[in-house]
Amino acid sequence: MSENSSLDEAMNLMERYEASRTETHYFDLQENERVLVQTAGRIFGSYVEAGLVTPDTRDEYIDRAIRDAITIASRIENIVSEKEEQPD
Repeated sequence: MSENSSLDEAMNLMERYEASRTETHYFDLQENERVLVQTAGRIFGSYVEAGLVTPDTRDEYIDRAIRDAITIASRIENIVSEKEEQPD
């Protein structure tokens, strides 16, 4: 501890901030969830590449990419189910 309590407080805040930035997060995703994450990531990347994503719209485009990935997966599921139900 230094003689400057404000400096000590600022240093503690920085240490906590750095610790939270370097935390490791683990996810236990099923195979279909991993595919959706990959697809949403590619869609989001295309939004970034197109210049649509700004710091203010980042979360909006992440949500949009996830919805788009789920929509694509749902349509594929519907098409596959319809094909399976059709007689040969």
